[in-house]
Amino acid sequence: MDSGMMQLMQRCPMIGGKIGSGEAAAHSRRRIAFLKAELAITEAQTGVWDTYAAALRKNLEGKRSAREVRKKMIYAKSPVGRLELHVTAMESRVGALKEMKPALADLMPC
Repeated sequence: MDSGMMQLMQRCPMIGGKIGSGEAAAHSRRRIAFLKAELAITEAQTGVWDTYAAALRKNLEGKRSAREVRKKMIYAKSPVGRLELHVTAMESRVGALKEMKPALADLMPC
């Protein structure tokens, strides 16, 4: 990997830059609090909201894990190795979305 790519990786949080887990967790908490306020969650909805917020936190952590897999893809030597890592990352994301669905359906029934 050339030095330009390494510098980009170090500066850009989207592809693995230096953002601490504490910073990411704080951002997640702020985002979830913002959503709760935007949705005007009532006292009666608190239980359902808490379930959804827990699923959302788990989903956000899964995204951080997927980012780690993408970083490894850069170092994979073969196209087959890169593809296998990509398949693994996509399967993980699909699983996370399937886990989010029931919590979201309970929070916002159609």
